[in-house]
Formats: sequence, structure tokens, C-alpha cells
Amino acid sequence: MRYFLGVDIGSVNAKLSLIDEDGRVVQFDTEKVSSSPRAAVSSLIARLGERLNLEQIVAAGVSGSGKTVIPKELGWTEYSGSLSIASGLLYCHPDTKTIIQIGGQPPLVIELEDR
Repeated sequence: MRYFLGVDIGSVNAKLSLIDEDGRVVQFDTEKVSSSPRAAVSSLIARLGERLNLEQIVAAGVSGSGKTVIPKELGWTEYSGSLSIASGLLYCHPDTKTIIQIGGQPPLVIELEDR
């Protein structure tokens, strides 16, 4: 089985989401960032490694305010928050026309045109 990993590193929490090749969420986990985003992400990945072989992860992406803490040598792709939000929402709700994010930094509105 192949898996796809997404990590969102915020100023308060880091979140990890793992989906399988059929698009099912296999694991969702959160960790308080406290003073070290890197330590929070390491804890999330360590817990994930207890559940499955990390070599089965074929792609990983990171977003959020702490996205620069993941070393580029890991080959992770940095996505803009807007792209991450729009992609995830459209996957679950393909008829979405407008996205309003109020809790983010900065708040944003995304208008979606015909796709």
C-alpha cells in the first residue's frame, strides 16, 4: 500500500494527516508545538512510524507558518496555505465556489472559477 503524508505546522499545533492511495484517511494526529515545531513534527512522525513502515510513504507535503522547519534535504514539497486549503476542501466538497478562512494568518477569501 502507498501512502501520502501531509503536515500542517502552525504556531500552536502541528497536525499530521496520512491518506492511502484510495484517498481514505488512515491517520490524523496533532501535537502541541510549544517552543519547537521540529520536535512536534518529530513526535508525530515517530508515532506514525509505530503504526506503519514509513518507507511506504511515497509523497509528503508541509504547509503552515512553521513549514520552513522541515529540511529541504528530505525532499518535502512546500505548498501555500491557499493551495492546501482549496485542494483539501475541493476533494471533500467538489461543488465549493467560495472559501473563507477566518482563523488563519492572514484571513483569506478564495473565489473558485469553473474547473
